[in-house]
Amino acid sequence: TASLRPGTESLRLGPATPVSGLAVAGAWTATGWPVTMESAARSGRAAVEHLDAGGPLRTGAKGPAAGLGRIRTCVPW
Repeated sequence: TASLRPGTESLRLGPATPVSGLAVAGAWTATGWPVTMESAARSGRAAVEHLDAGGPLRTGAKGPAAGLGRIRTCVPW
């Protein structure tokens, strides 16, 4: 678990981005949990749910995993 400085919670972003069909996920995002593996898992689910709610990735399936076949992962390193 990372030890964050007080006041940094407000700097953690949610899954939404200004780019259609793109969401962010990771332990460092705003999940309401500390920066842990549990936070990373919750963040991934939130990103999928955000993309599913947006419409462009829907393929007719229902639920948080709808459109997963078209979701791509991007790692900055």
